[in-house]
Amino acid sequence: MLEYILPFLKDMDYRRIPPYQTFMRAQKVFVNNRYKRLFHSQGHESPGVKTLKYILQYIDEEYMERQTNNYDRYIHHVRHVKRSIDDIFDRTQRGRGYRNLFLHSGSMYTEEFLMPIEDTNAVVNLPLHSDKWEDWKNVRVLRLWDHDSEEYSIKFINDRLNFSTLPPSYCIELLDVVALIFKYYVWNKDQRQKEPEEELARFIPKQLFLHKYVICDLVWDETNIWILNCLDEMLTHTESDLGDLFMASNMRYDQQWGWIAMNSKEGFNALYKVIRDTRNNVRPESILSSNILTNGTLNERIQLCCNSLDLPGYRQYDYLRWLRDGKTLRIVLGLFNARPNLPITNRIKIYLKKDLKREITRRVWNTCQSIDLKDRIEKDMNELYESL
Repeated sequence: MLEYILPFLKDMDYRRIPPYQTFMRAQKVFVNNRYKRLFHSQGHESPGVKTLKYILQYIDEEYMERQTNNYDRYIHHVRHVKRSIDDIFDRTQRGRGYRNLFLHSGSMYTEEFLMPIEDTNAVVNLPLHSDKWEDWKNVRVLRLWDHDSEEYSIKFINDRLNFSTLPPSYCIELLDVVALIFKYYVWNKDQRQKEPEEELARFIPKQLFLHKYVICDLVWDETNIWILNCLDEMLTHTESDLGDLFMASNMRYDQQWGWIAMNSKEGFNALYKVIRDTRNNVRPESILSSNILTNGTLNERIQLCCNSLDLPGYRQYDYLRWLRDGKTLRIVLGLFNARPNLPITNRIKIYLKKDLKREITRRVWNTCQSIDLKDRIEKDMNELYESL
């Protein structure tokens, strides 16, 4: 649903927020240390890893080797295999998710929606021109895109993200099957013999590959989700009742694994003052173009979602589009609502209200089988429509 507001977004000169940038640099140190510790561990055959290993079993490596290049491998083999794989692991089209796949929430119930990414732009988005591992190393296969937990945790045990006090009720995970197949194929041919873990690379190559180059990257995704959750909550508060909401001692986080930098209060307060600047010296586009996330800007995240992470264009995926885009949509609208006098704010509201009314009339949440989540989607969509 972010495509509804995409025509109104544009890049502008980013706004410098020194206290927040100082906090982000300190926070990245904690996350990077945890990433290195996880990267050099052995890994575990968790339910999520088993699912990805099952997908990799569909690769006909002998047939792929007989092809001239990656473009031929995609045209003659991978794109056909992807359809069969999607039909096997994709529960979301039937309105259901997984449990304890890449997350572990103890006795609490968390529904994980593992969504397949369409391969319409695979030739453009993936480095199919190369068979070198250096060109494929940073290609993202699996993304932890969103959840509704206020707890910050980067505690990965047995290749699953663990929540201690406040697990999410749902989680959105995006899987690019084509990227997974090609990345493993290139790693197996070019990098497998160079791995320092020679014994693991020889006997359990798929598990080693999935742990080091797929699961470990989820650490950064969890940090971005936590920042978005804080920003979403920030936009619902006024300056009078903000108080110490974003002080490290008052935040929900795992004290052992989810460390938060001590200057978080100053950083979030500085960001809040920029958003609520009553003198209107800062345009919303400048905030959207600022490096708020660990890996870029909100504009870059929206562009990535619309251009490279598209879902299948069937009606049964419509409720997933709201789960994927709803929070980001609220944040963008909150930034523009802070500048009600701008002409673009009224234009966004007029066009978005028309598009959102069409989605509500179609009752996109009917496909979802979870009663609580279905009611929540309906409530959130109606509240957003009434606020326009």
